[in-house]
Amino acid sequence: MSTAREQGANRPSHTLERLSLLPMERLEPAATVDVGPAVGSSRLELPGPARHPTRPYLEPRVSAAGIAARILRGDGTAMALAALGEKLQVLALPAPPLAVSARSDGLWAMYRERLVHHDAAGAEVHSTDLAGITLVPGAEDAVWVVGLNQARLVDRAGTVRVTQAWRGGANSFGAAGALCARAPGSSGKEAALRCLDPDGALEQRALQQALLPLEQPLLIEEGTMVTLQGTTVRVRRADTDASMVAVRSAGLDASGQPFLLLGDDELMLVHADGKIRDLPAPTGAARLTPRAAIVARDSVKLYGGGQVLWYRSDAAPEPAQLDEAGYREDFFPEAWQLAPQHPVVAMNADTVLISTSGPEGLLLLRLRLP
Repeated sequence: MSTAREQGANRPSHTLERLSLLPMERLEPAATVDVGPAVGSSRLELPGPARHPTRPYLEPRVSAAGIAARILRGDGTAMALAALGEKLQVLALPAPPLAVSARSDGLWAMYRERLVHHDAAGAEVHSTDLAGITLVPGAEDAVWVVGLNQARLVDRAGTVRVTQAWRGGANSFGAAGALCARAPGSSGKEAALRCLDPDGALEQRALQQALLPLEQPLLIEEGTMVTLQGTTVRVRRADTDASMVAVRSAGLDASGQPFLLLGDDELMLVHADGKIRDLPAPTGAARLTPRAAIVARDSVKLYGGGQVLWYRSDAAPEPAQLDEAGYREDFFPEAWQLAPQHPVVAMNADTVLISTSGPEGLLLLRLRLP
């Protein structure tokens, strides 16, 4: 039963929908792996199980041509596969790619020493001898190949058009065909972008919005900037306060409908039908940062730091300890967890994609930002 508080009156609305699901049976059984330090290794002691099973996940990237995603095992190693389009068509590739990006007639895939254009069936069309750490979509099916110290713009035919020194690395993003990244050392009201234009010109662009020290821009579109800090998304517009969405978990509930867990000190559960349920923190207990969630009707279980919170009413539950065996046997089989790397990517100034995995498979959710 939904209470008045669950309806979320006077709060920003969140429009959540299931975009696509890649069933787990489409992937190799070994894609779910144990993650954590090797037995007997030296490590910083943290609460909770030292090793835990982690499902495979999608690492999506959005371009003007659509969605392309790497498929990674739970430990972050890539498979020799890619998923293309909103229907997540799975393509077999010759090797695990370092990055992928959709184009109108297939996708770009970057390998250790080559950039390859694959058609929509996965066949190789042409390749260019290049190396980098990531790909950033350009205009008209072009792509930026970003390395540690330089970037190259490659046109749709595979010809290198621009080569320039560049230090944006994995935090680089595209902006109207240009390659941009937060300018080194810039923060607060002095925050700025450094951008490399398609003609090879470098420029510094002042921002109208202040940025926090670890906040990274994902997208800039018509005066609106979408940023990410950890798993916290902010939408910054000139002369207005930033709206913030702190994503903690996401997945499908027991009925197959999407859910989203948001918040920091105070958590709230957002359902696809718009209902919002507050999840109060236990009184006097250390804050639990959720790492995985199970949602079934009025029952919500959250796991983090070796503890479980089980919400069966509006009251705050008492945290219960959960060891490694308990997590494997009692929690993990039904749990949903955000992708360990790059769980949130921007589609446009109003919408982000959320990558998560659970018992049904690898899931992309689309969230319209308030």
